[in-house]
Amino acid sequence: MVLSDPASCANHDQVQLEKLEIEWLVDFDNKVLEGETTQTFRVIKNNVTSINLDCRDITIESIDVNETPADYTRTPQYEGKNVFGDKLSISTAEHAPGSVIKVHIRFKTSSKAGAVQWISTEQTTDHIQPSAFTFCQPIGARSILPCMDTPIVKCPVYSKLSVPSTTIGLMAAIRVGEVEKDKPRNGYDTYSYEQTIPIPSYLISFIVGVFECQDISDRIRVWAEPSMLAKAAYEFANSEESLKLAENLFGDFVWKRSDMIVLPKSFPLGGMENPCLIFVNPTIITGDRSETMLLIHEQIHAWWGNLVTNASWGDMWLNEGFTTYFERRIGALLYGEQYRQFSNLKAWSSILEPLVFERFSPSHPYTRLIIDQSGGIDPNEAFSLNYYEKGQVFLYFLETKIGREDFDTYCRNYLETFARKTVDSITWKQHFIGFFRKKTHLLEDIDFDAWMYGPGLPPIKPK
Repeated sequence: MVLSDPASCANHDQVQLEKLEIEWLVDFDNKVLEGETTQTFRVIKNNVTSINLDCRDITIESIDVNETPADYTRTPQYEGKNVFGDKLSISTAEHAPGSVIKVHIRFKTSSKAGAVQWISTEQTTDHIQPSAFTFCQPIGARSILPCMDTPIVKCPVYSKLSVPSTTIGLMAAIRVGEVEKDKPRNGYDTYSYEQTIPIPSYLISFIVGVFECQDISDRIRVWAEPSMLAKAAYEFANSEESLKLAENLFGDFVWKRSDMIVLPKSFPLGGMENPCLIFVNPTIITGDRSETMLLIHEQIHAWWGNLVTNASWGDMWLNEGFTTYFERRIGALLYGEQYRQFSNLKAWSSILEPLVFERFSPSHPYTRLIIDQSGGIDPNEAFSLNYYEKGQVFLYFLETKIGREDFDTYCRNYLETFARKTVDSITWKQHFIGFFRKKTHLLEDIDFDAWMYGPGLPPIKPK
């Protein structure tokens, strides 16, 4: 079955992205990124004569295909809906299946690129230097580089980030080599990173600013502005323990590092699960570690979302529902089963009910577990905590039907089966039913359609 994502123009069913290389220079004066990208594709279908990328608010300076200048066109993906940007269609000579095509693009972003937030010196905590960070979820990556901006497409990413020498550049990847002076641009340093585990475009991220670090363990380091570092290190001192609890449930942590960085207050979320470098909002640093479940949530995403990824934004419950379910499972290990039950009951009354009866309505399509986003529905508009809470209620219900031990065995098998891949809800359902094919009596009264496609509150409120 060919996976599809209505929020992307990418022809990933014709060519497979095998490697993504990026070079960015961060220009604070003009609030733009000067960039180059080389993208390596393998042809997987006959009669392929173009490669289609997503692109928004980007100036294309040149495009080469296999080291030869190439023609290209830009057309809006959806007329009048600028959030999706353009289809960048790059002409290629016809290649046979199995052929390799390398596309090299030089470009410059707009100062209004949606995925970049520019922070003035005065807006930082310590008022030393300006800062900038990216946040690409769900469809922001196309504003910082032309790319196949869909979670269906995952590949290794190799990056170089050039930043003012008065700052440091950090990325959601493993740093390699030494910091180099940027020869074309005086006063700039270049950092090199590699992410060898395939990731989707929404997990590509960087942050630039004045930061210091402190090690929590041999694979966890906390970064923050200097005045915040000691507080952050105290707040997250138990993060190695929670990562080990996650490993006990899900298997080995494959990303090598689970660092975290405290972002400026303008960061729009509590946290973001960028691999190797979790972004956290400074508001969770309370001094009493009372908000650290949020960090645990982001750590769990290393498996649920980053390792196995939802194929489209309408399937986001596969990321957030599982992560919320296991966040509370780990909460039960730390604080007792009553903590988990209370959290579930509280979420039903304080999140699900207001979402269904106040923000939307019981018949609103955005209250379904799986949301049809075809026809130009903005994934940002369709986003809500419904993915998290209705998803975890569904999984809690399945746990009570199957039994916790068997459900955990299934979840490990699911992660092993689809590691480094993307999954849609239909594939998930087929795999779930197939795994329990010898216990079909346990599944007979599960109305999957009601849970997955029915609007409003979940069909059953678990006890």
